[in-house]
Amino acid sequence: ILFIIPNMKNSPLVSCLMVTLSNEARKEYIKRSIKCFLSQSHQSKELIIVLDSPSLKDQKLIEEHVSQLGRSEIRIVVPKAKKKLGALRNLAQLQAKGEYFCQWDDDDLMHPDRIQSQLNTLKKKKADAVYLQNVLHFFSAQNLCFWTNWGKMAAKGLAGTVLVRADQAVPYREKGDSAETGEDSYFLRKLRE
Repeated sequence: ILFIIPNMKNSPLVSCLMVTLSNEARKEYIKRSIKCFLSQSHQSKELIIVLDSPSLKDQKLIEEHVSQLGRSEIRIVVPKAKKKLGALRNLAQLQAKGEYFCQWDDDDLMHPDRIQSQLNTLKKKKADAVYLQNVLHFFSAQNLCFWTNWGKMAAKGLAGTVLVRADQAVPYREKGDSAETGEDSYFLRKLRE
């Protein structure tokens, strides 16, 4: 049996950035997303969870779950006041310590090699950012799976899959309608520019 121990010194820190509502409806999504984070083959990583306007009860539930995991690479951030989604994403970037930022949506399932595959592609192509254009979209209630080509959309890809060098990241829009919905498509367009 061969055991491979990853060389953490040469492994860049990737900051996975999750902005989420902390309520009963999102709790299972958050737990599943954390599980996907912990199963990543890339070892040098952190997860920044920004909770959007949680009740004290909901905040405590998520904090207790993370505390029980005993994982110091998972940090929870709670803004002092209500903010638009773009501002929350910018807050996550400010809290991140990594050389790379990886958008980590709470309602997406991530392959265990997501981070490593994206890093490998980014380095091979000498790119500043990478994201997916083709994704599988699974609707669990209907037990249906669809292939979606985001390359035909204005942003040219699915924003929830972006991995970008931290020194090349652009801020999300904090004002206007696109600061609340479409903030990630705006981010991709600005990144492409």
